[in-house]
Amino acid sequence: KQNITKLKMIAAPAIKGQMEKRFAPLVRHIKNTTEFDIKFKESDSYQSAVKTLVSKKAEIAWLGQSSFLQAAKQVPLEVIAVTRSPKKDKIYRTVFIVSSKSRIKSLIDIKGKKLMLTEKGSTSGDLVPRHVLSQAGLCGFETRNLSISYAGSQEKAIKMIIKGEVDVAAISKVNLLKLLNSNKISESSIRIIYES
Repeated sequence: KQNITKLKMIAAPAIKGQMEKRFAPLVRHIKNTTEFDIKFKESDSYQSAVKTLVSKKAEIAWLGQSSFLQAAKQVPLEVIAVTRSPKKDKIYRTVFIVSSKSRIKSLIDIKGKKLMLTEKGSTSGDLVPRHVLSQAGLCGFETRNLSISYAGSQEKAIKMIIKGEVDVAAISKVNLLKLLNSNKISESSIRIIYES
């Protein structure tokens, strides 16, 4: 390979601190089979990933659906690949979780409670939960029905549920299953009250 083209790739932090590991096989495959050398970087946030792509500081990006739409409003984008959900669940889902000790049984029970979203711009941890709450009649929830905060990551939101620091969290089902399967959290410590 004589004419190696170097490209920068930015990834939104779907699972903070693990994106480089998740994308290493793809980056390696591209380097070994093409004339492209990918320099990969995990972004600090979804907004930062969009900003990096839009400002042309990266040529390739992995973004969540919501972030992709945000970036596409600012610059022309072309989809070159799409990640797939695990075989068991072909549909991307958001789950609302509570501590296994919680008395909350459904979305109706979260009025007046503390809700933890994951990160602004996250499809599963921001956009979908807001839509679900609106559909459930919890419109205007920031001021009247719920206290909403952002954890910064799926993992932090789950830890806050387990510690009892918040009442409910909305996260990606795919990421929840990965954390459960890796034994990073115990299935007996949380309960799903709603799945999109």
